[in-house]
Amino acid sequence: MPPSSNFPVRSPLSLYEWTLERQDQPELAMFFYNQFPVYSLFFPACSPGALFKFARTCQAAHCSVQSWMAKAYAINPHLSRFFFDPVRFRNLQARTGSLISGSNALQFLDRTFYENSDLDLYVHSVHAIEVGIHLMKMEGYVYLGGHASLLPASGTTDTDEFMVDEMEARETLYSAGAIHDVLRFMRPGPNGSRLNLQLILTITSCFETVMRFHSTCVMNLISWDYAVALYPRATFELSINQRCHIIPFSLFPSEIARAESDATAAIEKYRARGKVDIPWSEREESKLAFFEGVHRYVGDNFCWTLPLDTTGIKPWRSEPRSPPRLTPDLVFNNGWTMVVHQERMTPAYSVLTSPLLKYNYICPSESIRNVWVTVLRRMTEYSGQSPPFWPDASDLHARGTE
Repeated sequence: MPPSSNFPVRSPLSLYEWTLERQDQPELAMFFYNQFPVYSLFFPACSPGALFKFARTCQAAHCSVQSWMAKAYAINPHLSRFFFDPVRFRNLQARTGSLISGSNALQFLDRTFYENSDLDLYVHSVHAIEVGIHLMKMEGYVYLGGHASLLPASGTTDTDEFMVDEMEARETLYSAGAIHDVLRFMRPGPNGSRLNLQLILTITSCFETVMRFHSTCVMNLISWDYAVALYPRATFELSINQRCHIIPFSLFPSEIARAESDATAAIEKYRARGKVDIPWSEREESKLAFFEGVHRYVGDNFCWTLPLDTTGIKPWRSEPRSPPRLTPDLVFNNGWTMVVHQERMTPAYSVLTSPLLKYNYICPSESIRNVWVTVLRRMTEYSGQSPPFWPDASDLHARGTE
């Protein structure tokens, strides 16, 4: 983890990691708080912050909130709309480090539902073939193609055609910045509906892509074991949104204009859903909800970190630690800083890469990154061994996947 006073810690908002000493409770409170038909009437109207405050009033309230949240934030029923077997999919997440983000993660944490919404699945490009084949073979999705695909509009169920497209996609650069391409999948849903899923191939890391979103209300993610909101007070307590600068790799004016237009349309869509965006200069107290200039880390005290039920999930299996490696947490080992430029916020970070690391991470400043570069270099020198070999996507497919 980055060497800073802002060392990542699990959020105190996590009810699963917070306990109260058992004390005698008033009989009326015990009766009231232990009745699911009673508290299930008013808990749905509470924000996450209100629930946590109520849970801290007494033991009975704490237990009732825990019981209700276990049902309200049940991840498997939430994912069952897009996946026949959510547990099998989450095992794939654990194996590949894939993240769900965007509107689907927002709906889960906000306990709401957007009609005709899709699912965005962010994947390290080295694992894209494995994840795509899983979607087609195990989940019944039809592959519709990517940014420059020549497939017919009806798509294909041929995994070989998908693999050819995926390999070509890894050679391209999408205008959105931190991704190679967006590969589209579709599956018929209930009552004649259509389920759309986007497999997004990231260039450096899945989390860096989250940092390049158009605004803060969608800076939430779902991994195999946690759901995390990076700006929970702004998003869920105040229902406000802050536009961020688009950081495209492309310098073509037409590409930049298109990215800006897409971002404006998305922000208007979330405004209609209750997440109000106003210029930075017009904010007063709400500025405090965005922690301008603060070194942030995933899972810090400003995040809302929600543990998920992991029954049936096998934890990610790391490679042998020779030479020694850091704990490969692809979510919590990331940090950033938000700075304000004109009327928008801009995420500031520095990408950390090393032969010792299978994946890339982001640090909240270049100085912190430089410290880690030195530490990793000395680890290699101290071990006296060559860095491990990390297979690419073709190697993984050649030897087969679990």
